[in-house]
Amino acid sequence: MTLSIPKNKDEITVDYLNTVLENTLLKGNNKIISIKDGKEIPPQFKSEVYRILLTYENETTNLPTSIIIKLATKNPGINSLLQNIQGYYKESQFYKQLNEISTLNTAKVFYSSVNPEKNQFIIIMEDLNLRDFHVASQENEIDLNFAFNIIKYFALLQSKFWNYKENQIFKSIEWLKEPNFALYLKDLTIQMFEERKSSFIERNKNKLMDKTIKTINTIDIQNLYKENFPSDLKNCTLVHGDPQPTNVFINNHNNEMMMVDWQYSSIGYGIKDVILLLGIWIKKDITSNEILKIKNFYYEELIRNGVKDFSKQEFETQWKNCLLLSLCNIASVSEKENIGEDEEKKRKYKDYLNVSETRFINFLQNQEF
Repeated sequence: MTLSIPKNKDEITVDYLNTVLENTLLKGNNKIISIKDGKEIPPQFKSEVYRILLTYENETTNLPTSIIIKLATKNPGINSLLQNIQGYYKESQFYKQLNEISTLNTAKVFYSSVNPEKNQFIIIMEDLNLRDFHVASQENEIDLNFAFNIIKYFALLQSKFWNYKENQIFKSIEWLKEPNFALYLKDLTIQMFEERKSSFIERNKNKLMDKTIKTINTIDIQNLYKENFPSDLKNCTLVHGDPQPTNVFINNHNNEMMMVDWQYSSIGYGIKDVILLLGIWIKKDITSNEILKIKNFYYEELIRNGVKDFSKQEFETQWKNCLLLSLCNIASVSEKENIGEDEEKKRKYKDYLNVSETRFINFLQNQEF
């Protein structure tokens, strides 16, 4: 019998959890006897995310005291988008795929289920707080050392899925190819860029160099998409699609990191994930020499982790193309996003936008583009 997917937290019961977790978390030799709400998770994820505290029949076993449960978003616009790009299915498949690669550090998933027709899904996963990880904050800028941690994480992840002839794992992720989130939104992104680039220039006119303004006004964004999404997928890999600090978990002791929220994952140039995440998060006073160190370290890590048939020149070309497309993405964001009438939310969003744009502009203008 196929179990119905809970529509909300109230439908998650002890009986339901015992059924779906019997062969994974519980391993057939224990039972959950009660559940209650745990510490609230900040509303920064696109889906509905809850922490559930567990009590077991046999408390002597070494089982987690809490789990994280992720359900479909209540936002109709995001829900429709995720349905069109098969986002729930992709995230579920992604964790299944990664759980099979022991060298990758990722959240352990105990159960997942998707109903595409009703646009419902559930993922039950480990509570990373129990492993001393915390959610990152965009308010706290990162230094060069943590930038290297980001590079290490992405280089290892991307190398496993890199498209070269001998890589059998790449052939196992056909489910990621279509529909591609970035290409699905291509026409809308181009439209938003053309409509909003003047506003971006105006609100950042004291930060932008003449060269940057000229680039924004003359850039061929249609061609950039062609350059960033080659039809033969040469040098393409797994792409997160939504790289921002709130999707990063950091270890409290060694600053090790991992990404969550893979609903927008696809295949493309993985460098763009790195550029966007670093661009909106790294310290505002980063220098050109430090960016050069980051780039060199990134390429060296890709090669060290097994990427083949990828020259330094190809890396430099891919970096530049991803940098320019990232600029278009940043300039496409509106200062009047649909966040309701709450004045505090408006203020926080304005601060977030200002910090993100300031950091990215400095990151961009301290390198060749």
